[in-house]
Amino acid sequence: MFKAFFHRAVQYRLSYLFALLFLVMFAEAVWTQEISQPDKVLRDRIDSNRQKIDTAANWHATDAQLGGLWLQLAYDYEDEFDLQRAEEAYSRSLKLLQTSSAQKYYAAALNGLGLLLYCYGPIEGVRELPQKGARNL
Repeated sequence: MFKAFFHRAVQYRLSYLFALLFLVMFAEAVWTQEISQPDKVLRDRIDSNRQKIDTAANWHATDAQLGGLWLQLAYDYEDEFDLQRAEEAYSRSLKLLQTSSAQKYYAAALNGLGLLLYCYGPIEGVRELPQKGARNL
């Protein structure tokens, strides 16, 4: 009798264990799909912005237009937590916007780079802030 009771208890526990394992695997699959969808959208937006930058450079866009595109790309890289590329995109944006008439975008790029450095600390290969921007801080 004890042996039959033990056998049933083991069967029930195994069935609960398998049900729990199935639920965990199912939840992992659903969670992975929900996480990867925004990542794909962000990756597509980054690719689109890179293509816009290449096209704008070929069509001889103004420094303000190119700087704005680099600024948007920097925001996207920062959203992706690709901090090295975000820093590089901010730097390119600052170089293009420094002498342009779009000073609000220059201020936004300077703010973005400053916050990036403030929040995440020194990033390997970080260049100095432009002198004009450092004086305005």
